[in-house]
Amino acid sequence: MNYFKQLKMAVLDPGNGAGGALDRNNRIAVFAFAILPGLSPNFNSFILLASMLWGAYSLATGRLALNLSRSDRLVAIGMSIYPLVMIASIFINPPYSEELDWILRLLPFFSIWLVLPRMRQSPDGRLVPLFILGAGIGMIVTFVFSLLQIMFLMSRAEAGTSNAALLGIIGVLFGGIALLNVQSPRSVEQRIAILGYAAGLGCVLLSGTRSAWLVIPVHILIFIWFFRKRGFHLSLRSLAITGSLLFVGLVALGSGPVFHR
Repeated sequence: MNYFKQLKMAVLDPGNGAGGALDRNNRIAVFAFAILPGLSPNFNSFILLASMLWGAYSLATGRLALNLSRSDRLVAIGMSIYPLVMIASIFINPPYSEELDWILRLLPFFSIWLVLPRMRQSPDGRLVPLFILGAGIGMIVTFVFSLLQIMFLMSRAEAGTSNAALLGIIGVLFGGIALLNVQSPRSVEQRIAILGYAAGLGCVLLSGTRSAWLVIPVHILIFIWFFRKRGFHLSLRSLAITGSLLFVGLVALGSGPVFHR
């Protein structure tokens, strides 16, 4: 319980002055954004849109400066390539006169230019650990949701995404992010990392997304290579809980169309 009290303070501590309030808002947004992909992607879109509008307002009023480092610019340019290519393809081959609607859907990809100056208002090294921890917690909750779906409601788990394939992709991505916390000095965070990774793989399996299944062996090899020369401690309890979680997921696979796939 002490750990979760500390986590609450780490996320919600108001800090001092306007800068502290902005840092707190960043922490809440990042933590929620990491938890929610498998539970409510639409709410994540809302977080992104709100951050984008707030960033535009702050830049326009001079509260923030568009002062991006070289690495920031590289990230922003990289994320902008996809929507630019998609917008170009829309004009080259219009999708049934719905160009404006499709362009509006792509605008959040440009939010990185407005969000990065805001994120830079938080001290270095504060937001990334919260994102990794949130990914682990989110995957655990998403796996439980998916397990209930496939046991009682659906042939393929979707969690809160309304799309089984999207759940598979989210499981691979955020399960891998969660595992990064296995190097944490705190045993609680190590357990969340292992459980989050196992839960992410469980979501991939329960979603019945075969293309995502193909990623799992590569995924595991990458992390074996990454952690090969890095020492970390895992308790037997963590391994037992993880094994049980995977076992439950595999048992659930034995029912219905997911096993058939």
